[in-house]
Amino acid sequence: MPETFSPEPFEIEGADGGPLRLDLYAPPAPACGPPVILFHGFRGYKEWGFIPLLATRLSEEGLPAVAFSASGSGVRDR
Repeated sequence: MPETFSPEPFEIEGADGGPLRLDLYAPPAPACGPPVILFHGFRGYKEWGFIPLLATRLSEEGLPAVAFSASGSGVRDR
């Protein structure tokens, strides 16, 4: 059975001073490459659609993945 990957949420300050909310999907073993940055499209957010599925798959393959919701994306407290 494949492992379940839970993202590690964190925040940094965006260019506009608003929060940039990120989820890090880290592989269980040392990473085999640079992190892959996943960005949602118009009217999306980091927990929407294929983003969590793709981030989980990348981490299963040994690549760290970072998904984020941009400040001003219309999503609050995510």
